[in-house]
Amino acid sequence: MYGPPAAEPVLEGWQRTACRRAEQVAYWDVVAALGTLADMAFCVPALHDQGRTDLDAGLLGQRRDAFLGTALGRLDAGDR
Repeated sequence: MYGPPAAEPVLEGWQRTACRRAEQVAYWDVVAALGTLADMAFCVPALHDQGRTDLDAGLLGQRRDAFLGTALGRLDAGDR
């Protein structure tokens, strides 16, 4: 929802709160991305109700696909 730049601060916050480093981040990022809806249009009305009228299905899909591509690249590189 917030684009690829949001991933790093979320990870850092999780690690700080958990008091440990996250393991297999690339793997879990792939799992998370593949767990989203194929057609992100289903989410748009709820997001608009929450004030995120800047988001549409195309942008959500692009952001998800970019996140997935990055995660797959890290997984391929051995970042497990």
